[in-house]
Amino acid sequence: MKKYKIYSMSAGIALLGFFLCYLSAAAWGSIAWGRGNALFYLESPLSVEGALSVAAQNKEIANRANQGQEVQEGPFQFCLWGQEEDAVASNENLSRSLQASLIFFCGSPELLFEGCRVPLMGDSQGCLIDEKAAWELCGSLQAVGKEVTFGNNKFLVRDVVPGQKGVLALPVSRIFQVKDVGQDDAGMDMDAIINRVTLKKPAGQSIQELEAAWVNSYQMPVEVLDLELLRGVGGFCALLAPLALCVLFCAYLFCLYRGQDAVAGKAAMAGAFLAMAVLLLAFLKDKVKIPDEYIPTRWSEFSFWESLWERKVDAVELLLRIPKSNLDNGWMDCFFHTCAYGVLAAVCLVVAVILAGSQRTRGDKKKGQDGA
Repeated sequence: MKKYKIYSMSAGIALLGFFLCYLSAAAWGSIAWGRGNALFYLESPLSVEGALSVAAQNKEIANRANQGQEVQEGPFQFCLWGQEEDAVASNENLSRSLQASLIFFCGSPELLFEGCRVPLMGDSQGCLIDEKAAWELCGSLQAVGKEVTFGNNKFLVRDVVPGQKGVLALPVSRIFQVKDVGQDDAGMDMDAIINRVTLKKPAGQSIQELEAAWVNSYQMPVEVLDLELLRGVGGFCALLAPLALCVLFCAYLFCLYRGQDAVAGKAAMAGAFLAMAVLLLAFLKDKVKIPDEYIPTRWSEFSFWESLWERKVDAVELLLRIPKSNLDNGWMDCFFHTCAYGVLAAVCLVVAVILAGSQRTRGDKKKGQDGA
């Protein structure tokens, strides 16, 4: 009876491991959706007027490019953005209010919120809210077209984006117009609120090349926020559980190989081992993408590895040092969940296999003693 209890416990731990593996992969997906984007931090934040000036210059570059004129750099698909905390938003029709996190953006909203293409740059009345804000202000997720008040200004909800942070996102063109006509700006400091820029990375262009092109175009020094490093570390942790299973299965096949006396048996075990290795390599080939910046021109170039290590240490320090917005907290939470769930999943699966294997070994020894 004890044997079945151990096997049941092993099966339960294995199921928990598979569930944690699923949670790890799901959390990693939230980090990985912006793989084609590059995120930069502005050490010297922009004012709303500065952000609109960049947008106007970018539009002029795009017009020249469309007319067939030669342009040095750009145009860029970008979103300049920043955040203010503790903004009070309300729905006067339902007498509801919310202490919201206010996101200001100038550019393409789909670079901040996946699949979201509104409000457009010229939209002077649109806004975005997340799911928590929709429930708090409108009582449901069906909030598109509803009116939201911030300060003395009314906005129409254009879309509801995923999230449970209580976010209200406004295009800076509307805020700038409010400031211009002297209306209430709710006591916000409009001079330095934009401290991030998200750029769409063209295929074949590295993040460093994109950074240089942006700086050359707008003389705006930026620092790279290395989300690719978070994706890489998180992806490794998400793969720990399947890798652990593959390694344990290969070890099991090796033990069977050593226990075979017949040549046919050894050949069968060797073939199964090679098939497992090929399948593992094929799996990793599809799942693992190594950025070009991690590949040296010569593997013996030791200065490359030293320089790469220093850059990654600086990148981690920057990620820890910068003030975090709600969007950053979302990415960081997903990163930590990916790592924690991935490691726990691997531990659970290894423990489950060890429990089942030890019980089987004890059973084989007992059979041998009874037979003797």
